[in-house]
Amino acid sequence: MKKPIISMSNDWHLNEKNIQSVFNAVREQCEHAVKNGIKYLVFGGDLFTSRVSQRQGVLEAMAHIFDIVSECSLTAYAIPGNHDKTNYESYSSFLTPFKSHPNVTILSDGHKVGLPDGVQVYFM
Repeated sequence: MKKPIISMSNDWHLNEKNIQSVFNAVREQCEHAVKNGIKYLVFGGDLFTSRVSQRQGVLEAMAHIFDIVSECSLTAYAIPGNHDKTNYESYSSFLTPFKSHPNVTILSDGHKVGLPDGVQVYFM
């Protein structure tokens, strides 16, 4: 039997009031992934809550979330949602500054991701 390879997580709406709750959820998800041989996580949109700007503490929290993923030797794909952008016609988002994180790929436009066993996932 093949092991699962993707775990989904959506709509954190990260803000100063729920940072610890999101940290706990991400840690739990990462622990579940490691325990079950899952290597890839997909964070599906609306990771942030404000469409206008992000406070420094919230941006630092996002960096820590991505560090948790790295500490667990997982790979994450983050899809910007409507709350993650100020301009819906642009591929840029509040996630764009994290595009160089070693274990995270920001899917800002159409992407094809090759996974083990020849699985191809298309994100639009």
